[in-house]
Amino acid sequence: MPPQRATIIGLGLSGALLALSLNRYSSTIPTIYELRASPSTLGGAINLTPPVSRILDSLGLLAAAKEIAFETKEIGIFSLRSGAKLGALPFIDEETGHTSLRIERALLLELLLRALDEAGVQVVFGKRLEGVREVGEGRVAAVFADGVEVESELLFGCDGIHSLVRGSYVEPDRKATYSGLSSAYGFSSTPEGLIGKEGFEGTAVASGMRGSVIVSYCGPRKEKVFVGAVMEVKAPDADRDGWRGKGAMGTEAKKELVERFGAGDPALNAT
Repeated sequence: MPPQRATIIGLGLSGALLALSLNRYSSTIPTIYELRASPSTLGGAINLTPPVSRILDSLGLLAAAKEIAFETKEIGIFSLRSGAKLGALPFIDEETGHTSLRIERALLLELLLRALDEAGVQVVFGKRLEGVREVGEGRVAAVFADGVEVESELLFGCDGIHSLVRGSYVEPDRKATYSGLSSAYGFSSTPEGLIGKEGFEGTAVASGMRGSVIVSYCGPRKEKVFVGAVMEVKAPDADRDGWRGKGAMGTEAKKELVERFGAGDPALNAT
């Protein structure tokens, strides 16, 4: 019996790890199809939870990931107004010892692409999916915008929050609705006083009446921090991502961030 083939839509973390796992632990031959014309990422830094660290470990990638990530064992919860520590959320698996890793998405993608290349997994860029249809018994076809149809025994939708696979095939009648919450993020050099802040060993979330902001080291030497804010933002008409109508983190968006979070604890304020 010939090996099965798997079509994976999306070169994100889930798509890459799925392809590497199938390649290592099964006879299935995976191929990844990515919308973008070349390797690129959206978002600043990602928090890889202990289960993801365990998967990286099983694929022989954990040591390399730790060289470019900040290892986090807990997330401190702070008051945005006073800077006082209110508590902590543990991020360590007590059975395996695996921890959380805060890592820049661009560096993570580079690591995964090297691993895919070494494993011989094909990645095809510039493929916009238009639809999915069943082909006979036990086969499915991915239909791309360039007219190409790819048939395989398995198809995985790893194409993100606005998944076309889910929207066109799995749950075609389910429509996305804006939650009223938007996020904004970026990087900063580590400000003076943050490393020595009592109770802040790696990652902190500061919350207040107008939203929450997360500050986390994202490199092993604490030379850079990732900053992300979550807040209520009214979505403009016909805009699914509230911030897009505000200039996608342009001047107006930055001004709103300062107005919401630019007071209180000096170390977090400096960030």
